[in-house]
Amino acid sequence: MENKFLFFRWLYHPIKNFDLSRFDDILDCGVNLPMSPTFNYKDPDDVAKLKEMLDHVQARGIKMILSSGFSTGDYHRMGEELWCSEFKKFYDETLERHPAVYGFCVGDEPGDKYWLGLTKTVIIKMKEIHPNLTPYINFAGRSGPHFGSAELGDMTLAEWLRDLKDQAGDFLHTYDQYSQVINNEGGTSIYFDECIKNVGASEAAGIIPIACLICSAHWVFRPVQPVYGINWQISTAAACGFKGVNWFRLCDSHNDPNYHASPIDAFGNKTELYYDVLRAQKTFSMHYGDIFPHLKRKSTFFFGEDKKRGSYPRFDENSHEIIKNVTCSWEESMISFFEHDETGEEYFCVVNLSRQHYEHYNFYGDKNKYSVYRVLENGKRQSRVPLFADGEEFENLYLYPGQLELFRIEKK
Repeated sequence: MENKFLFFRWLYHPIKNFDLSRFDDILDCGVNLPMSPTFNYKDPDDVAKLKEMLDHVQARGIKMILSSGFSTGDYHRMGEELWCSEFKKFYDETLERHPAVYGFCVGDEPGDKYWLGLTKTVIIKMKEIHPNLTPYINFAGRSGPHFGSAELGDMTLAEWLRDLKDQAGDFLHTYDQYSQVINNEGGTSIYFDECIKNVGASEAAGIIPIACLICSAHWVFRPVQPVYGINWQISTAAACGFKGVNWFRLCDSHNDPNYHASPIDAFGNKTELYYDVLRAQKTFSMHYGDIFPHLKRKSTFFFGEDKKRGSYPRFDENSHEIIKNVTCSWEESMISFFEHDETGEEYFCVVNLSRQHYEHYNFYGDKNKYSVYRVLENGKRQSRVPLFADGEEFENLYLYPGQLELFRIEKK
């Protein structure tokens, strides 16, 4: 699973109201690490439906994160002894160590010292009892920018995450980041500030960050712009160093009508946004899903229109030893450089950060020493693109709003 760019989503529906046909709607749109509906692990009917779903995802060659009574809240309520006993018994005996179980959801947005401490305790206990499983925790987007001594004690977020990894081993974590859809995109600067600080903390801790992004609407978070709004979020997440996306959320319910405009509505109907998510996820997976997990981010820059975000630096002639300049006519854009963890080759990606306008790009460098290749189909298809010298002008690469393109640099 870790060799794929991950796509999954929150699913708050009770398992009693969510049959396999509805579950297939989730899988069919490109999700490769589904989360289960909520269930009562002591209810035989719920467990029977869960086992049916586990068999179903196993037949499709994937695994599932389980959402049930083993979160930090349950640990707080039950106490250590009962929680550990029930957790061990449920996986070992009730589920008979089903091979399609990826791990269990630990909690959502721990925001103070107590709940962060409990998060660490629960993840450590999960790994002690079942080291083959991967606990999952979702952090708030404000974690990197705002968590300090009040939440983390005498540690930075990177040190806190590293300490957890050292004690527990591997775990899966995401960061809620929704500001990019506040008030007609007015929160985009907040989004990039969270990206640079959250990804930076995880990278410094030596663990893989995943972005929890939004394809729904509630409160101040407006409906996502179809097609370009979905692609923009996936592209920027990948360019900023995230290795997957957990969507909030694919399916609406009737419980709270303020939550709306999801890809699947409260009546179970697939909307046009559903097919936009499907196309975006499957297209990204087809071209980049196997290669991005192997790309270690080295640096990220803005260029084009300067919106003074205050997060990533501006690209200039000293930013990279090979690519000396990258130009576009106007739109705000992003460039990130990576190193392949197996081959050592250098890659870079470019993202058109506009959500409305197309843009074209030129790359400049020493074309007598280096070549640049456009990468598609996870490297199976590569084509050379021009690397211009200073003063040369030609419209080279075109990107639609929110589009990402990946390139490999080759030394001659």
